[in-house]
Amino acid sequence: MRNFWFALEAGAVTEELRSDLDRARREHRLRNAEAQMMVPDAVLAAAQSVHRGFGDLYGLLKRLDRGIAEPGESVDAAEEEMRRLWGALWRMRDETALAQGIPRAAMSPAVSGGRTVEPVTEEDF
Repeated sequence: MRNFWFALEAGAVTEELRSDLDRARREHRLRNAEAQMMVPDAVLAAAQSVHRGFGDLYGLLKRLDRGIAEPGESVDAAEEEMRRLWGALWRMRDETALAQGIPRAAMSPAVSGGRTVEPVTEEDF
């Protein structure tokens, strides 16, 4: 998605990049479906937040590329969505570590970024 965003910002989107974006979307949806059958509830909640975020960002990038963006949608808005998505990804990573028995206290600040992990809510995306 980041490569597509850079190309979109530069006005240099190619059919190959469009294809890569669509392929990444399909792969993500497949992995999300697999995760729903295997991961604990806390991890699943975090994963669903990431899934919604990816879906929203994908839709925004596609609308921008097609020239049918809605009011308030822009390349800058897509960049902000990507930044928000990183927060959800970190929460999912931390929930996964906790589910595997790694206590928060044992997580290295260098690895966890010294963040406090908050529960994932519907408002996240």
